[in-house]
Amino acid sequence: RRGSIKNRMLPLDFDGPPPAFGAEVLKGELRAGEVLSGRDGSAMALLRIDRIDGDLTVDGRPVRLRKPAWMGEDVLPSSQP
Repeated sequence: RRGSIKNRMLPLDFDGPPPAFGAEVLKGELRAGEVLSGRDGSAMALLRIDRIDGDLTVDGRPVRLRKPAWMGEDVLPSSQP
C-alpha cells in the first residue's frame, strides 16, 4: 500500500449539533478517523479510505458519508453511492 492514498478529508452529515473537534469516527469498534470541523448537520473529517463503507458513528450517533462530486468511483468502496 506504499504510495497509495490511505486517508481523505470527507464531509459527513448527521442530525443534531456538531461533534467536538477531534471526536473519533468509528466503524463498529474500529477507528475510521476524526472530526476536524463541523456545524449543525455537517462536518469535515479525516477518514481512512479502507473503513468508510458501512455504518459510521461519532459519539454514539450515526453519521452519513457524503461523497463529493470530485471523488472518483475508484476511491470509495463499491457499497457507497
